[in-house]
Amino acid sequence: MNLLTLLPFVLLGGAVFAGVAVSRSRFRVAAARGRREEDYRAALPRPTIALDSQTTLALEALDEMCTLSNSVPGVFVDMERYFAGRGWNRGDVFLLMGRLAALGLAQQFVTPDHPYSSPLYRATPDGVRENMANFGRKATAPNISVHQTTEQGDNTATVAVGSTVSAHQTRQGEVRNLYKELAQRLREDAARATQAEADTAVSNAGNLDAALAAGDTEAREAAMGRIHRFLLTAGSAFQASQHLLTLIGPQGS
Repeated sequence: MNLLTLLPFVLLGGAVFAGVAVSRSRFRVAAARGRREEDYRAALPRPTIALDSQTTLALEALDEMCTLSNSVPGVFVDMERYFAGRGWNRGDVFLLMGRLAALGLAQQFVTPDHPYSSPLYRATPDGVRENMANFGRKATAPNISVHQTTEQGDNTATVAVGSTVSAHQTRQGEVRNLYKELAQRLREDAARATQAEADTAVSNAGNLDAALAAGDTEAREAAMGRIHRFLLTAGSAFQASQHLLTLIGPQGS
């Protein structure tokens, strides 16, 4: 039997040996990680969060992640300051973030020393969508009415918050609720848009909310101007927002 005849057997034997070595290495790494996780869990303090609050607090943490990342999926953000501000111990964090991970809404940045990892987390695409939907569920009442008396008589606008927006434009006066509805509608429409359009829409909605919360008329009008320019070229996902904007006017006039 010459060398050429033996070569295939030598190569095959080498491949089998290498495969076994890799398999053993992976097993050792997995076993070491398993031991680290057991030690980590055993050292965690007892969670302080009540069972009936866990889902709410987990979604609040998801909202903070989306705020820090501008609702862009896959962007890692440092949550350490947020956890400290909430007064959560390591057991609380492990419980709440583990719940989000189990639901596929968030992921922790994994290092070779996992679970002894830095407090970096990212919202998944499902997490961003869930956060947008959760914002909608917390929004205002199903129907908003704005009433104004003018020289021409009474003038009332009604906006339905459901899947169909029906409204009658007010002439002037208090339309704060319509601004809030527009910010909400932008976020809901963003869930059906391209990533680039969704990022812009969510950012614009946040700017409008901030201006309303501050009572800053100049900032509100600037935000409305940006929204108007965005909706001029936005895709079909933003039809509801475009319709509502026509009722308000580009600067809320």
